[in-house]
Amino acid sequence: MLNKATPADLKRERKLAGSKRGRAALLAEMVDRLPVLANQLGKPGNLCEPGDLVSVGYLAMQAAMERWKPRPGVPFWAYAKPSVRSAMVRALMGAATPQPVEPIEPDMFPASPAAQSTVLDALTSTQRRVVEMRLLQRPIATERETCKVLGLTRDEVRVAMWEALKALKQNS
Repeated sequence: MLNKATPADLKRERKLAGSKRGRAALLAEMVDRLPVLANQLGKPGNLCEPGDLVSVGYLAMQAAMERWKPRPGVPFWAYAKPSVRSAMVRALMGAATPQPVEPIEPDMFPASPAAQSTVLDALTSTQRRVVEMRLLQRPIATERETCKVLGLTRDEVRVAMWEALKALKQNS
């Protein structure tokens, strides 16, 4: 069933889609397509392993199966493939964001606000705002909230955070 779907295949898929067991069987048949797609996207040197991409793809395929309404002439894989592919690409993009070499140390910042201000003077304004929102304010802002308030992307917030932490470690 890796090639183009025949009319008989389409009829069979529509029949399987009518029950929970049938949908599970259809998912099991489609699993063989995930490693092929993962290998196309996951080139050597990527931070995300092909096995991880297959896992992400399977979850996306399950979600697509829940949304799928069988229609004549539209095989399940044609419906699910864009969702699966985009989930794999998002996983690759997430793996490409800079990660810290060392874990964040919670005691890196002094307790008093005056001492914190002195330590933060070494940072750019963006880095300072990210650090304030993500580490110093209470309650701590989520990454999504920080992005929204500062008008930055998730990757920009992460890069600013790790650069700030690196600068703080060098200055301490």
